[in-house]
Amino acid sequence: EALAEEYESENVLWNLGLAETEIHANDKALKVWLEYRKLAPNDWRGRSKLVQAYQATGNMKARDEERAALIALWEKGEDADLKGQDTFCREQIIEANRRVFVLEYFHPEGERMVVYSFQVRAPGAEDYRISLGSYEATNQVGWESGRRPRNVRLYHLDLYRPKFHATYAFYEGQPPYETVRENVMAILDGKVKPMSSTQQN
Repeated sequence: EALAEEYESENVLWNLGLAETEIHANDKALKVWLEYRKLAPNDWRGRSKLVQAYQATGNMKARDEERAALIALWEKGEDADLKGQDTFCREQIIEANRRVFVLEYFHPEGERMVVYSFQVRAPGAEDYRISLGSYEATNQVGWESGRRPRNVRLYHLDLYRPKFHATYAFYEGQPPYETVRENVMAILDGKVKPMSSTQQN
């Protein structure tokens, strides 16, 4: 903090922002990332940090505005580094026994389309992820069987560990981020059981 007051340095502000986030000083972190924006207005990673900071401080309107601006910047394709990214980190959930990095895909697409990937890191345990996806084969079955109209996609929430997969929820249409986040936290806290699972030997 003393260095940040004395020197106008992108590196100092970046490290200070990370430090404030680490100790849950979210209001201070937000101020730091706003200062960082002034020094590095074209750094897309700084915009991603603002999305995280607004989430942590509960300012969802500002969060959504920063997120939309970041996606628009990606779609313009003028920043070669940004255009080469498939995802950005829209939230970090820091707790005593685990850390969750929430990755959002800029342009979800493909046969096994993924919208959000919650990357879970816990000391002394294997890393794993929980993702919101919408797979083409699953949707084709629903459309061909007449169970869903063609304009409605089915999304599913799945947990992936090494040699293990479990499905926890299905949604007709893409659910809001808040819904997905709430369901993921319930899974992490052991409050819900999977609808189905498979284990490889």
